[in-house]
Amino acid sequence: MLVDAVGLSDLITEPVDYLKVDIEGSEFGVLKDLCATGKMGLVKYLSCELHGTPAVQDQVAGTVDGAFTSGLPHHGQRGEGV
Repeated sequence: MLVDAVGLSDLITEPVDYLKVDIEGSEFGVLKDLCATGKMGLVKYLSCELHGTPAVQDQVAGTVDGAFTSGLPHHGQRGEGV
């Protein structure tokens, strides 16, 4: 059986109150795409669990910082270790 893959940015078409991202190492690509497509501006709260090497975590942290400039409201502090 084949399953079609759909990007998260394709599914976000209206404001999202809370988005939790915990996808075992693929966080960077998804967050980067949400910023690039402008969909991050539709997210009110974002929770992201980071997986991978410290270098990957640094990339994700940089992308999340970029998300704030892409419209994600900043309601608190980044978590410890990010």
